[in-house]
Amino acid sequence: MKRLISFILISIPWLLLSSCAGPPQIEEPLTIYNVGSPDYPKTVYDSFLERYQEKLSQSKANQELQAQAGNLNMISHIYRVRGHNQEALDYAQQALKLFRQLGNKVGEGVMLNAMGEIYAGWSQDSRALDYYEQAFELFE
Repeated sequence: MKRLISFILISIPWLLLSSCAGPPQIEEPLTIYNVGSPDYPKTVYDSFLERYQEKLSQSKANQELQAQAGNLNMISHIYRVRGHNQEALDYAQQALKLFRQLGNKVGEGVMLNAMGEIYAGWSQDSRALDYYEQAFELFE
């Protein structure tokens, strides 16, 4: 069930969020999400991380909240698959705050699910379940 929720709340909604992280380059976010392995070459993740940090800076300079939230989501994901869960959580919390401010329920659900994955990775199952349930409730 967890994998199904993860697939729905991360992979599919990312198609909706991809346009808020800069020019539509669907293949890039899908590559990150589909590869999703900490064993993937570090240089590839470094390149993606640098690119999304640049996009985040640009979206902040232009006061584009939707783009900021999308870029924060991607940075969080990159940190998460690399095993840097505290950094991932920090970026996920920032993205969640923006998505809520924008009233973007899809983005909110994606971030709640991501935070659930982080807590599950820390073996904090009850806290992870709380985030998964919050995400699921958004789509009932």
